[in-house]
Amino acid sequence: AMIDQGVAALVVLPVSDGPLTEILDKAHQKGIFIVAVDRISPHLSRDVLVTADNAALGRMCGEILAEAIGGRGSLAIMEAPPRRINTMRVNAFKKVIAGYPDIRILDSQHVNWNLATGLEVMENFLTDHPQLDAIWTGDDRILTRVLNVYEKSGRPDLHIILGLGGAKEVVK
Repeated sequence: AMIDQGVAALVVLPVSDGPLTEILDKAHQKGIFIVAVDRISPHLSRDVLVTADNAALGRMCGEILAEAIGGRGSLAIMEAPPRRINTMRVNAFKKVIAGYPDIRILDSQHVNWNLATGLEVMENFLTDHPQLDAIWTGDDRILTRVLNVYEKSGRPDLHIILGLGGAKEVVK
């Protein structure tokens, strides 16, 4: 519809590139300027790509969590959808954590940026693991919801639940 309306530019932040390949090729052929943000295949048509250093984000989260729990304890990970960005972040995170022999990753599950799945996984983490020192949600939207589940559980064990993304409500 936007191509037919004659827009001059498109900014896209796709969850999945597949459905956009043909559309962006068509837009690009019509001279529409395309800015692709992160989560995008190098094969998609675009004029500009804005991306994060996803491995650095994973490393930073690993360092923050390791420091927050004093280099020892247990943690669980709520992963993004199983795509390239998630792999870069999680691998870098796990590499940092591997440098702390007294930290154990007890669980890692994909929540696919889905709030309902995030809540279910959080409930499972709390049920399956009687002692957790940290959780990395990998996403601020998930963080805000699972924090409520944790608070309602009455458990005193978690030292930190860390998201990623810089959502205003989390930064505040």
